[in-house]
Amino acid sequence: MSEYMEFEVELDEDDPTMVYMTTNLRLTADGMTETYGSPEEMMVGSAVAQALGAAVIGLRQLTITPHALTLGRDLETAEHALVADVSAVLKDFFWAVFNREEQYKEGKVRNSYVSEVTYFLLNKQPIQPLLRI
Repeated sequence: MSEYMEFEVELDEDDPTMVYMTTNLRLTADGMTETYGSPEEMMVGSAVAQALGAAVIGLRQLTITPHALTLGRDLETAEHALVADVSAVLKDFFWAVFNREEQYKEGKVRNSYVSEVTYFLLNKQPIQPLLRI
C-alpha cells in the first residue's frame, strides 16, 4: 500500500527550520486546519498529530491541512531525517488503518478502524483508545 502514498517536499528558503510536505493522503477533514506549537500539544491533538509528535524526533511545530503538513524542526535535525521520519510514520499509520479495515471486511474484527480513526481525527480526541489493534 505504501507505493500509493506520495510525498513532495519543499524547504523554506527564508526560514531553515520550516519544511513543507504535500501528500495524496487525506490528513484532516476538508477545510480543517490543525496547528500545534509544541510536541506536548501534538500529544493531545488528532490521531495523526499524536503519531507524529510521539515518533518524530526534532519536530517542534506542526500544521496539518487535508493534504499538506508544515513542519517546524530543530536546527540540529536534518531536513532529510525529518522528512524520512514523517513519511515513515504516515505510511505506518495509514497502513494500520487499511489493514484493520481489511480485517473488518473479512469479519476478523468487530469494529471498523477507519470509522474510529475518522471520529478521532474529526474530534481531535486522544489516540489511546485506538491502541487496541
